[in-house]
Amino acid sequence: MERKLILTGTPASRGRGVGRVVLFSNLEDLPATDENLIVVGEMIPLDVVTFAERVKGLVTDEGGILSHAATVARELGIPCVVGTGNATDVLQDGDTVEVIGDKGEVYLV
Repeated sequence: MERKLILTGTPASRGRGVGRVVLFSNLEDLPATDENLIVVGEMIPLDVVTFAERVKGLVTDEGGILSHAATVARELGIPCVVGTGNATDVLQDGDTVEVIGDKGEVYLV
């Protein structure tokens, strides 16, 4: 699988997840039936926990290792990168990415 490093941030929850980007501003943005989602937003609220079984990664513009997204991701075992600064500008709905939570890296695949 060829991939290109496109974002870095703070490692917030271990693991690797591959999926389709969904730009998130509220819960209505999450597709009702799609799986393997990479949820990307300025910040991610705790409500995402209701969709956790379909989420393979979280990426945020803001936040740190104690942010809501990071805390929820660690509790649920979802790879997470926070504080990228510009994920919502760089990524687009439908992009396929790999999130490497251990290193704080996001790759376009």
